[in-house]
Amino acid sequence: GYSRIQYQIKVWSNEIADLQKYALEVDKALRPLGWRRVGSQELHDRNSTMMQKILTYEALASENY
Repeated sequence: GYSRIQYQIKVWSNEIADLQKYALEVDKALRPLGWRRVGSQELHDRNSTMMQKILTYEALASENY
């Protein structure tokens, strides 16, 4: 059987351009391992100038029952 696994990775920066660059680097590292990005969201911290990008990745894992 197979199980669907999801992970969330958060990257932080003061610049949106940096968030995009970091997201592409994470994609480049995870895709060869069988992960695909299924979601992405940007949030702004009201108490600072920091922004975060939340990346959600998904993969299928084979299991022996």
